[in-house]
Amino acid sequence: MPMITSQSDMPSADEFEEMLAKLGGAQALRDDPNDFRKAVERLWEERDSLIELHPNEWVSMGKDGVVSIGESIEEVVSATEAKGVSTADVIVELLDPEPEALIL
Repeated sequence: MPMITSQSDMPSADEFEEMLAKLGGAQALRDDPNDFRKAVERLWEERDSLIELHPNEWVSMGKDGVVSIGESIEEVVSATEAKGVSTADVIVELLDPEPEALIL
């Protein structure tokens, strides 16, 4: 899913529900948090090199590595699903070389 960097990036309730459904629903996220954690760790390990190679492109990352890279989130989701990988099993993020800081 896209990284939220400002208030204007926040999805509407309907958009959130759609994203959650694409991830397999809340139960799927609760069922196997270790795979999700592994995907997050892998993304953080590879993020700098991915940004260097693919700035401003989208990536889907699973626990075993990159699943797909493309110019739009739709392209990446389609390519991920075409490989038989559920979007519930990957993290999709924009490889932004200059992300805005989010102060909480």
